[in-house]
Amino acid sequence: MRDLRLRGPGKAGFGCGTGTSNIFDAAAGRRFHGREQAFAVHPERMLVHWRTAGTAASPPGGPILSGTVTALAYVGRATQVRVQPEDGPAVVVLADLPAETELLGSTVDVTWPESAVAWLPGG
Repeated sequence: MRDLRLRGPGKAGFGCGTGTSNIFDAAAGRRFHGREQAFAVHPERMLVHWRTAGTAASPPGGPILSGTVTALAYVGRATQVRVQPEDGPAVVVLADLPAETELLGSTVDVTWPESAVAWLPGG
């Protein structure tokens, strides 16, 4: 997984979630979707499940990537959240923040619907 700035028509490439995709390798494709192929998911299509008081341990259904919040950047109506899993590169998600004030360093689960996956060419 890596953060990739895409450039071209409709892809501004200047960060803040615009033009940014989370790229997952073929091993992640197999792990999360049972398909040996690289894929991409845009940050705005991913969901962060904050493990705060009163919430379940993880979101129901779909692939789950657990990690630690390492950075937050406010970008208008949403916040760009950088999540570092234990076993791979960080992902970037656009999310609404809970009322908690201590979010950096917290453990979260990231998930996405199957419809958010863009399979990449090349296997």
